[in-house]
Amino acid sequence: MDALRFHLFYRYVLILLCLGFSTELAYGQDEPSLELNATHCRLCHREAPKDIDEAGLSHKTQVSCMDCHQGHPPQQREIIPACNQCHVDKPHFALEACLQCHKNPHRPGEVSFPEKTTTPCLTCHEEQGNQLEANPSFHSQLSCTACHTAHATPPACTECHESHAQDMPAGACTSCHEAHRPLVLAYKPDTPTAWCADCHSDILGKLVGSRSRHNNLPCTSCHPDRHGTIQPCRSCHGTQHDATLLSRFETCQACHNTAHELNL
Repeated sequence: MDALRFHLFYRYVLILLCLGFSTELAYGQDEPSLELNATHCRLCHREAPKDIDEAGLSHKTQVSCMDCHQGHPPQQREIIPACNQCHVDKPHFALEACLQCHKNPHRPGEVSFPEKTTTPCLTCHEEQGNQLEANPSFHSQLSCTACHTAHATPPACTECHESHAQDMPAGACTSCHEAHRPLVLAYKPDTPTAWCADCHSDILGKLVGSRSRHNNLPCTSCHPDRHGTIQPCRSCHGTQHDATLLSRFETCQACHNTAHELNL
């Protein structure tokens, strides 16, 4: 019986020694470490790869998980990269707190703004900032996010402003007014007279009551291209009187009243 016990004990010790030796081989210093790749990441991380697949932009096409997350706990503790690890050489990339706007780096094109944000926007949209500064208006006093609540989605002007005319289609405002210099009015030759009438109703009333052919012309015939432009009478009518008469009267209006209510 003692011999049997000794034999069993001997086998038990031998098994333990073998197990210890195999463990040392598996985790010893000479064993090459396992290199992680994106396939391994997807075994545990479901949401981030899904976001990358749906809206990753260049984070999907130009980098892999391991390009940004270089390692994994417990071997590597600091696994969240700084954005400027890759994003450099532009003023916008020098901003701090990227995640205030780009809240999900796996969907980098989906941007949401803190309230009253302007300075970060101008690092990319310098031209718009220059226009607002060079052409002061009420818009110049607003933050960018007062109008742009979502990135790359211009608001409808009618969210704040009423249309000039009932028949103005959606989006017609920007055919005359640029949002970042709204008081600089430039328009096309086919701009309807009704759009002008809301601000110039008194002038239109005089024009409609006039007996001249001017009342059949669109406003843009005499006021082309930009608001406040007045076409000289001679551009259409030429020189109707001799030099002696013209020398006595400096302007056509001296005799004919204004173009909107002519004395014929």
